[in-house]
Amino acid sequence: MIAELDAWQMELSGTSLIEASAGTGKTYTLTTLYLRLLVEEELTPAEILVVTYTTAATAELRERGRNRIKQAIASLDSTPEDEEGERLRALALAARRQSEATGRPDALRRALQEFD
Repeated sequence: MIAELDAWQMELSGTSLIEASAGTGKTYTLTTLYLRLLVEEELTPAEILVVTYTTAATAELRERGRNRIKQAIASLDSTPEDEEGERLRALALAARRQSEATGRPDALRRALQEFD
C-alpha cells in the first residue's frame, strides 16, 4: 500500500521523485516543498531545481509557484480560515522572524524578486 504524501511533513533533504496521475496534487506538492525549502532550509530560487517534462507544464509550475509565494506573503495580513492557511501563515512568520534575526531580506519576498 502506498502512503499518502504530505508535503508539509515530507523530508526536505535528498532527492524526491513525485509521480502521479493528472489532478492528484503534484503541483500543490511541489510548490509547498518549494516554499519550505526557501524558508526552512534558507535556500534561494537559484539553489532549487524543479524538473518537469513539457513547456506547458513548466509555465504552469512557474506561475503557480509564484502565486504560492504571493499567497504565503499575503497570509500575514489575514486570519487563516483552514489548516492550509495556518501552515502558510506559520511559514511566512518564520521567514519574517529569520529576516529580523539575521538582517537579511525575507526569504519569501526575496524569492519573489528572484523567481525567474
